Amino acid sequence: MKSIFNASLLVVALLLSSSVQAVGLGDAHLLSSLGQPLKAEIVIVDAGDLTPDDIQVKQLRQLAIDSIENNVRYLFEAQYNAKGQLVVLVTTENNLAEPYVAFTLSLQLSQGEVSRQYTLMLDF
Repeated sequence: MKSIFNASLLVVALLLSSSVQAVGLGDAHLLSSLGQPLKAEIVIVDAGDLTPDDIQVKQLRQLAIDSIENNVRYLFEAQYNAKGQLVVLVTTENNLAEPYVAFTLSLQLSQGEVSRQYTLMLDF
C-alpha cells in the first residue's frame, strides 16, 4: 500500500514539474547600428502569463567598456514587441560611438531574479 502511495506521489510530482517553466532572458536582437542611439530587444523566454507590469528590469552593473566618460546611460523597459512577444527594450538617448557595448541585465520577478550579461557588436 505504501509503495502505491509513493508511486502515485511520484507521478503527480512529475506531471506538475513538467508544467512549470523557468523564465529566462533570450538573445539580444539589435535594431540600430553604430552612430545611432542603441535600440535592442531581448525576448523574455517562457514568460507564460507574465505581463510587463509583473517585471522590474534593472541594470546590475555597467561594464568597464562603457565608462562614465562615454556617457552611456541605458534605459530598460519590459513591453510587448510587434510579434506580441514579451521583451525587454534596451535603448540609449545618445548616439553610440564605440563598436560594442556591454551590460548585465536583471529581471526582478515575484518568483525570484534572472540575470544575464550581454555584449552587443554595433559595427557590422
